[in-house]
Amino acid sequence: VIASGYDLIREESLEGGNLKRTAVPMLTNAIQRGKPLRLPASGTSADIKGLSEVLGLPSPGNVMSVPILTADKETLGGIIVLSPYSNRAWSAEDQSFLGNIGSALVPIMQRSQKVSKLELQGQQARQQDEQARLDLAQAHEQMTKLEQRNDELSRQMEAMSQQAEQDAAKAAQLIELTA
Repeated sequence: VIASGYDLIREESLEGGNLKRTAVPMLTNAIQRGKPLRLPASGTSADIKGLSEVLGLPSPGNVMSVPILTADKETLGGIIVLSPYSNRAWSAEDQSFLGNIGSALVPIMQRSQKVSKLELQGQQARQQDEQARLDLAQAHEQMTKLEQRNDELSRQMEAMSQQAEQDAAKAAQLIELTA
């Protein structure tokens, strides 16, 4: 996933997007393993072609990538710079400088991940709360129906009891008459 980008020549932000791993195999491998990478524009790497297609450029120029690593050497992502207009060749010093920038981004990215995780947990809690409210409402509705049914059955039992008393009285009268 490309989170975002910036075009220095046009001075505009670029939207992020998705890259298929097969389109940039060396770049994907380097970021996943936490290793820096420099690719020349003149190279025949599939990565050069893949970046060109995704970014809509005739050539991405020289490519440099550095990983963003935690203190535990866990890869959080990477920074990729291209030189499509100037065709600037990236040096080891450039790579080191960009690596330092990546290191400075670690606390920011970790905080962002924590915030995202908390937001997700909050959203899940809200969904669980909403589901519990729905369940409670359904249980209340069901209880109300059961209470109504209970009242109806009680009325029927009372009516049957009265009918039984009347029938018993009639039976007693018939016994008296018969006697």
